[in-house]
Amino acid sequence: MKTRLKRACYILALAVPLALLGGCTAGPSYRNHTVDQVVKPSGGEATTLRFRVPHGAVVKAHVVAFDTEGRRMDGDIIPVDPSLMEVDRVVSGPDDYAVLGLHPGRTALRLVAGGQIVREVEAEVYEGDI
Repeated sequence: MKTRLKRACYILALAVPLALLGGCTAGPSYRNHTVDQVVKPSGGEATTLRFRVPHGAVVKAHVVAFDTEGRRMDGDIIPVDPSLMEVDRVVSGPDDYAVLGLHPGRTALRLVAGGQIVREVEAEVYEGDI
């Protein structure tokens, strides 16, 4: 009887912390990004796969991250090489970004959701007419 009680206490002592840890990590996670309301010069592009910006020009886009339950997540966009592209939030909305082509070249943009980098998309600054 005493052994069964000891065993039950050990199981309970292990089960409670594990259950609490599992409960803390459960919940919705990142699903996808959308890119829309794009304002761009001729030849510019902003999609979930790629951003193309002419040298010296700006592409504006509304970029939103969603979780697995379809709710908006806090997000950001970070250029891998900030010497080629600059990314700034635009006053028109919380998910609006301006991507400025500083110097010709190829890089990537990191899409952040819930404080974590969840995707990298191709990015290019090209010589072109503005």
